[in-house]
Amino acid sequence: MKKGLFLIICFFILGLGAGFSDDLKKMKLTSASQLLKPIFDIAVIDIYVDQNCILWVKFENKGKTKINTTLHYKLWINDTLVRDENMLFDEFEAGKWRAHGYTGVKPIVINGTARVKAFVDTLDQLKEANEVNNTLKKKLPACQNRNSIVQ
Repeated sequence: MKKGLFLIICFFILGLGAGFSDDLKKMKLTSASQLLKPIFDIAVIDIYVDQNCILWVKFENKGKTKINTTLHYKLWINDTLVRDENMLFDEFEAGKWRAHGYTGVKPIVINGTARVKAFVDTLDQLKEANEVNNTLKKKLPACQNRNSIVQ
């Protein structure tokens, strides 16, 4: 065993492994903990109300692989929980985003601005590279359309 290690050391000292050594440098090897880093990362990237006063929450798959699962999700408006449910994220490709509109949110009258908070993967089903971006809080202007659910 020691003889084999001695031969490898001599191999590199004499320059016989110089090309191999350069290849290793080019590969920029990382630590084992970095190699085992999660490849999932779902983020809440925006919350907004459109011209029809429909509340939208925008999600992005910031990870390195497709998400194809159901995740638990919560939504609060002015500190009132209005959604506590499972949401299907099927065929959600890496680097893509999608928005979910809430025409059926429980009626809430918003005077002035509304404080909205969205939280995806509340049960920590995905082991992610960034768990902090699963939540977003935002203040939204009051909706002017009297016929909408969110006013």
